[in-house]
Amino acid sequence: RDRNYEPELRVFHDRIDGVEILYVMDNDTGWIEGINEYGICVVNSALMVIDDEKEGKSSRLEGSINLILKDGGDMLKVLTSKTIDEAVKVLCQVPRVLGNNIITDGNQIICVERTKKGVEIGKSGETHIKKLRKDKIHVRTNHGIINVLTGYQTGDNRKSSIIRRSKTQNILRKVKKIKDIAPFIYKDCSKNRDNPYNIVRKTDNM
Repeated sequence: RDRNYEPELRVFHDRIDGVEILYVMDNDTGWIEGINEYGICVVNSALMVIDDEKEGKSSRLEGSINLILKDGGDMLKVLTSKTIDEAVKVLCQVPRVLGNNIITDGNQIICVERTKKGVEIGKSGETHIKKLRKDKIHVRTNHGIINVLTGYQTGDNRKSSIIRRSKTQNILRKVKKIKDIAPFIYKDCSKNRDNPYNIVRKTDNM
C-alpha cells in the first residue's frame, strides 16, 4: 500500500454472501483488495491522491471486520460477484470505490476509471469503462489514462506517476513467469529508496 503512513496489512480467507474470498485488508483504513473463488480479482490505484493521503492512524480499525470503512465494504460487494460483468456493474454502482480499478476473471481484463464530484480540476465525477487487450501490458499509477484530466496533473508528482508507469511496463515485458513479477520489480529499484521515481519506495512515512 502506497500510503503516507506505514500500513498494517492482514490477509483474510472468508465466505461472504456465499462466495469464498481471499483478500488483503489495510488494518488502518479498512481498504480491501482481493480475489474470489470465481477468479474475480480487483486491484486499485488512487486518482484522488490528496484525499487518499489524508488517511492514517486516526482511522485505525483494530482488525474488526465489522468496522471496516465504507469503501472497503464496497470492494467486498464487488468481490462477491460471480462474473466479470457483474463485478463491473457492482463497482460502478457503489459510491466509494474510486480511482483506477483493474478487474479480471483470468480471461477478460476491464479497467474502470472512476472519479468523484469535486475532483482537482473542478469537474463532475466520471466513470469510464474500457476492455483491455490480453496481449498488452497494463499498468496504472496515479494519473488518469481514459480521463486524462484526473489524478496528478502537474509538477514532480505527475512526472513520477508517468515514469513509474513506464518503468513498470518495461519490466513486465521481460517477465515470463508470474512468480518472477515481484523479484523483477524489486531488482530494478535504485539504492536510493526514497527516490520518487522508484517503483518500490521506502521513506520515513511510507
